[in-house]
Amino acid sequence: MSRNTRKPELVRLSNYTPSSTSSTAPTNAARHIIQWSGPSEALLGYTLDELKEDEQWLLEQVHPEDVEHVIQTFVKHLAPMPQNKQCSEARLWSVDYRFRRKDGSYIMVSERGITTRDDAGYVTCMNVVIFDKHLQRSQRMAHKTELESRNYLKVVAENTPSGIFLMDGMGYCIYMNSAAEQITGFKLEDLFDYTFHASCHSCKRDGTPYPIFECPVFLAQQNGSSVKDANEVFVHKDGHFYDITFSVSPVGEYGSSGSVIEFRDVSDQRMMEKERLEAILESQQTSLLLQSTEKHKEAMSSFISFICHELRNPLQGITASAEFLLESMAQLKEDLAKGDHQNRVEQGAAAIPTTLAPHIPDVYQSKMDKLEHLLENAQNMIANIQTCADHQALIINNTLDLSRLEAGKAEPYLSIIDVLAVGAHCITMMTAKAQAKSIRLELADAKRPPIYIYGDATMLTQILLNFISNACKFTPCNGNITLTLSVSPISNNTSKKARAVMLHGSVQDNGIGMTEVEKGRLFQRFSQGNKNVAQLYGGSGLGLNISKELVRVMGGTINVESARGLGSTFSFATEHNVPSQVELQRFLTMSSPSTAVTTPMDEQKSLDSAFDTMTMGNGAPPLDPTIADAAPIPNGTAALSPTLASSTHPPAPRFKLVGVAEDNPINLSFLGKVLKSSGYEHMLCVNGDELLTRFLEPDNIIDVIIADMHMPVLDGLELTRLVRETENTRALATNDNTAAEHITEETSSQEPQNPQTKHKQHRSIPIIALSGNALTEQLAEAFEAGVSDYLLKPTKKVDLVKTLRYWEEIVHRGDVHQPMSESTRNIANSVHNKQPASTGSLER
Repeated sequence: MSRNTRKPELVRLSNYTPSSTSSTAPTNAARHIIQWSGPSEALLGYTLDELKEDEQWLLEQVHPEDVEHVIQTFVKHLAPMPQNKQCSEARLWSVDYRFRRKDGSYIMVSERGITTRDDAGYVTCMNVVIFDKHLQRSQRMAHKTELESRNYLKVVAENTPSGIFLMDGMGYCIYMNSAAEQITGFKLEDLFDYTFHASCHSCKRDGTPYPIFECPVFLAQQNGSSVKDANEVFVHKDGHFYDITFSVSPVGEYGSSGSVIEFRDVSDQRMMEKERLEAILESQQTSLLLQSTEKHKEAMSSFISFICHELRNPLQGITASAEFLLESMAQLKEDLAKGDHQNRVEQGAAAIPTTLAPHIPDVYQSKMDKLEHLLENAQNMIANIQTCADHQALIINNTLDLSRLEAGKAEPYLSIIDVLAVGAHCITMMTAKAQAKSIRLELADAKRPPIYIYGDATMLTQILLNFISNACKFTPCNGNITLTLSVSPISNNTSKKARAVMLHGSVQDNGIGMTEVEKGRLFQRFSQGNKNVAQLYGGSGLGLNISKELVRVMGGTINVESARGLGSTFSFATEHNVPSQVELQRFLTMSSPSTAVTTPMDEQKSLDSAFDTMTMGNGAPPLDPTIADAAPIPNGTAALSPTLASSTHPPAPRFKLVGVAEDNPINLSFLGKVLKSSGYEHMLCVNGDELLTRFLEPDNIIDVIIADMHMPVLDGLELTRLVRETENTRALATNDNTAAEHITEETSSQEPQNPQTKHKQHRSIPIIALSGNALTEQLAEAFEAGVSDYLLKPTKKVDLVKTLRYWEEIVHRGDVHQPMSESTRNIANSVHNKQPASTGSLER
């Protein structure tokens, strides 16, 4: 049985030029071309050759009573429609009229067609089907009546949410359910004389024609095949496009009785899917952007760290040279003051005429005065160099802090700290700066008992130093600056901290003060009170901004009170936990493992009172001393106050030989001069490999190493690792020998040896890192490698000597290696205990 094919129809194809569509009547055949195809003789009585390609001839065949209607309908349809070219009114052509057949009789025909328009909305083509209206309508009505007699079709169709079209074998719509009407915008009466393709599928989304021989619905019907859940785009009656999912099921052999089209509008789902995919894409792009930003921040942080390290090396040379010049100038001035110029005068008196002798002391004294004046000027200039170097170091440190805060990697490292000890330390550090302007700098009520809390000593120190430095800058000579520190219980405590108190810190000065406008500019990066501040007083405008961020990281608030001419008060408040008596005693004991903590009775009572009334005289209610946190206290997280610990050990002996590795010749020379002037025997090496070679020699007596972390050939990190490996190897050999001796003693009948003659337990020598790297990760890497302490460039003579003295005591007492500085000690403990360290930078 042959497949069902669409029966041929009489087709008129009219192509128009833009100018032809602007006429008021389709009477000028030169402006368009008509082409005929299909079976014309059965319908009109003319063969295709007899049908003229002349629109005027076509109008002459129209019944006189219908001509005006046809012309008006045609002209209206030819009018440009630029606003909505795809609506049914612009796209679908229809007209009914009586046509005079060749034999002179008239037949009622219908024209139904698809119109194509250009971008401006003008008609470019009309593809029109002409058929016997009465015959076709009667056939379709008969078909519809037959189907409706089968009641099941209507019941099922009207109760489904999907749109359903029922087409005959020619592709004309003979039934559509209410869902189809709602989806397409058409009624069945609107489509009765049109094929399904012409009404809903005649153009693509971009407006170009969709040929029927490409239509998957029509092809499925012609081929007698089924289609399930395919995707297409239909055009609504009002001209908008919408996405659909459709299925086609042929009826009869090869679709001889037509086909059923089921379709659903999935525009909303497609839109949601599109939005979901766009959201996923946006999320991925945001993620990539964040990753890129994080990588950029890490790269920038590394770059800043590298630049700061490179800046610290010349600063080390500048600071060291200025320091030695000042010492040399002071020594020279002292020698000149003690010079025995009188002896020189007396020795030369015999050769000088008697008349000139009385004038010689005056001449000598004049030259001495000039020389002392030159020395004093030189000292002042060198002091200026030192001040500039210190300021440059401060800017470098602020830059590092800013980089860490921007990256969000600054977190407080909580340990037990003495708030008053931290404040006293800050006063000591800033005393020289205050004395330069004869400013009275003091800690309010400094003789109070210690105030112990859980906090970050490094961050607290930096905040206080920035406040005090700022006050020194804007306080005139002979002014006053007061640092006040106190704690108070938190009323209506709703925090999770069981023993929470509020730490209050403030720095008050009687300086120049600020206006309200100037106060509004504070705490902004690179911003100061007014544009003249930097010129008159200097500064980068970073200190207060960093202080604000550090207070924020500590979970507190910052405030300033000031008035022009009346001074300023910078204050902050942060919330902290208070250690219990058990925790504090354990902390004090562990801070110095080999030294017993001796506390006088009256001081012990003050200490107990401090736990009961943490405000030290502020009238606070007692706190419960039995509450203790379960978390262990880190080893050595804060130094003991001088009044809380004492040592009965004798003075420690000096190191025998200090090994130094530094590639910068100026810094190496500085280290040699410091060690020589401090009475240390030393060995200077230009890289780590040279020092390692000396260390591995059998007769080596190096008992402390100072090493730069960045050197050619062999850097400080690798040097430290190799030294520690060597020590471990020697320790294993020592243990093996001791075990052999022990076995010999057990099997021997001789008396046991004196314990003093046995091998002593092997201990690592101190390795002091010297570097311009100040980031926590870099310090942690150094401690992971095995360094004992860490000094940040530029390092002053007093700090280096103080560190050596400290390690002499540690080695002499046999204490566990702990860095001298509070901040470096915290980082070292976090590395040794495998706990996360507080990220940030090393406090100067």
